[in-house]
Amino acid sequence: MIIAVLPSNQQTTSATPLVMDVLKVKEDSTGILDLYVLARSSDGIRAGWRVIRSLARDSGNASFVGAGLAVIADKQSGAATWTAVIGLSVSTLQLTVSGAADKTITWAVMGNFFVDY
Repeated sequence: MIIAVLPSNQQTTSATPLVMDVLKVKEDSTGILDLYVLARSSDGIRAGWRVIRSLARDSGNASFVGAGLAVIADKQSGAATWTAVIGLSVSTLQLTVSGAADKTITWAVMGNFFVDY
């Protein structure tokens, strides 16, 4: 089954990290995430990431499967310090993004979660 990660747009205006809930991981499931993150500042600087990671959830907290993480980052020079990192909080997959001080950045997130239920 494929679960779409619905498109989401949020903004940062500083280097303070912003945490976004991306997806709830259902109990007794294993899946692979294919997530896209696009960032564009108000002055036209751009960056993009593609994150691929397997995860699972039994009866408790969700966890990443193994240590393998595939991240492709493509950033213009003005976006060198911008970051996009995935993590888990209990049963929720989260994306933490951070931009730059005094810069408005719009973050767009979309993707798919291929799951075994």
